[in-house]
Amino acid sequence: MVVKTPSLPRVIYLFSQQIEIESEPSSPVAPPPRQQSGPSTTQQSENEPPPPSSPPSRPTPQLPASKKPKSLSRRGSFILFSAFLVLAIVIATFFAILGPKAPSFRLDAVTVYNFTATGAALSYRLGAEISSHNPNLRVGIYYRQLEAYAVLGPQRITDPGVPLSPAELYQGHKDSIVWPPAEMSGESVQLSVAEEANLTAELDSAGAVKLGIRLLGRVKWKVGSWTSTWWHLHVACPANLRFRDPNTGVPVGDGLRFPLGESCAVDTD
Repeated sequence: MVVKTPSLPRVIYLFSQQIEIESEPSSPVAPPPRQQSGPSTTQQSENEPPPPSSPPSRPTPQLPASKKPKSLSRRGSFILFSAFLVLAIVIATFFAILGPKAPSFRLDAVTVYNFTATGAALSYRLGAEISSHNPNLRVGIYYRQLEAYAVLGPQRITDPGVPLSPAELYQGHKDSIVWPPAEMSGESVQLSVAEEANLTAELDSAGAVKLGIRLLGRVKWKVGSWTSTWWHLHVACPANLRFRDPNTGVPVGDGLRFPLGESCAVDTD
C-alpha cells in the first residue's frame, strides 16, 4: 500500500495558515435582532392618544405699586380707629362704674370792709369764705391755679383774680376743704351805665347789693394709680348782701360779716 504524503512546502503553508487563524482574536458575535411581535414603535405612538395637556398656569396677580401704600394706609387707619374706639369704651365704662363727680362749693360768708359807690365809680374791699367738698367715695381730686374774683351783674370788678390755692392741692375721698379767705378789693372801678343804674336802684330801694363770687381753675380726678387730664373748673356763687337788715350782718372788727351758706354752681369742661 502506498501512502501519499503531502509535499513539504504545502505542509509548511498549511501550518502557517493555522497559526495565523489561532493568533487572530475572535470577534464577538452580535446576537441576532429580536423580532417584535407587536406593531412598531412608530405605529404604536401614532395609534395611542396624546397625553392630556395641563392647563397653563395663571400668573399670581400683582397689585400695582400705587395701590399698595393706599391699602397699608387704610389698614393703619382702621387700627387707629379701633384703638380709639376701645379707649373711648374704657373711659365710658370707667365713668359709668365709678361715676367721678365734680366737687361741690359753698360760699359760707362774705365780710365787707368798704363798699362805696360814687356815681359810676365803685370802691370796695371784702373777703369771701369758701369751702369745697369731694362727693366721690373712691376718687380723689386735684386742684390747680384756683383763683377768685367778684362780679357785679355781668361786669367783672376784680382784676386780677385772687389766688386761693398753692400750685397744686389734693382733696381725698369725701374730704372737705375750707379755703383761706379771698381778699378782694378795687379802687374807683368804673361801672357800665347799666350796672350803675342797677346798683343805685338796689341800694335806694332795699339797701342790698347782689354780688357774685366766681372761681376759675383746673381740676383732675385720681383713681388708684390712674389720673385723668386737667379739666377747666368754673364756679359761680351768689352773694346777696343786705346792708339795711340788722339780722344779717354781724360786726367783725372794722367790717360787717354776712353769713350766707349759699351753694355754688359748678361746671367743668
